Amino acid sequence: MVEPENGLLPNVKVDPIRAAGVGAYGLDRGLLAPDGKLVRRWLMWTIAALIFFGVATLGAITAMTAKSSPNLWLAIACFGFTLSCAASSFAFLALFVRFARTPRRIFDSLRDNAYGMYLIHYACVSWLQYAVLKAHWTAPTKGLIVFLSTVGLSWTVTVVLRRIPAIARVI
Repeated sequence: MVEPENGLLPNVKVDPIRAAGVGAYGLDRGLLAPDGKLVRRWLMWTIAALIFFGVATLGAITAMTAKSSPNLWLAIACFGFTLSCAASSFAFLALFVRFARTPRRIFDSLRDNAYGMYLIHYACVSWLQYAVLKAHWTAPTKGLIVFLSTVGLSWTVTVVLRRIPAIARVI
């Protein structure tokens, strides 16, 4: 076992150096290159993600209902889930690098205001959940209303707050 030095593991010291190296090399080269191998194989990664997700789902269902050797099916489900997560990560990276090349004003605004939305959203969620508590709607309806209202409200409040110079420097 590696003993922490000054409360930090050795990787914690090396990771910023690796991250700086990736940034210095450039994200437009290598794995995330617009014409790289990942982008050229976007369909393969998407199909792999779906197949492994199916394996994980079927393995989990079979593990819950199997009369014999449920641990084997659980191991298959866990392994399938791990592969599904990895393949899904590569699939989403490939899809976004391949198809999300054109800048859009709404996504630029979302990017610019994301941190402020993160800081403000909890208050919005709390108030909105309380506001719809006594409404006679289904839970999914209440959830959708709270979610959409929270995104809209926290986004709007952040846009307005960022017009104040002192606050704009922080968020």
